[in-house]
Amino acid sequence: MSARSIALSLILAAGATGPVVAQVTSGASPVWPPAATPAASEGEQLFSETCARCHRAGGMGTGILSRRKGIAADGQLEKREDLVASFIKAVVRTGTGNMPRISRAEVSDRQLAKIADYLSRGKP
Repeated sequence: MSARSIALSLILAAGATGPVVAQVTSGASPVWPPAATPAASEGEQLFSETCARCHRAGGMGTGILSRRKGIAADGQLEKREDLVASFIKAVVRTGTGNMPRISRAEVSDRQLAKIADYLSRGKP
């Protein structure tokens, strides 16, 4: 399997589409994380940069969550309606199950607040 095929497979498995896939298939160097749309909120952009590899379609976190009873939206955090910011922050900082804890060195409290607000749709 060529390096280009492997790179494309990894990008598609992570749920990336659009410009990144076009760059890989055209031979250009892939850009990671993929740029958020111009209208994307800061929370959505941060989610794309730090969480999407695992928590968008095809990601390991999404696959694991989709097998849990009571989890709707195929395990995709962005599609869930039941998330609250305080829960998201607690899980990120302490970890749970297969998800490791994420330190403040990786994601600051301000960044986490933006991500949690985005995923919870403003529910504290």
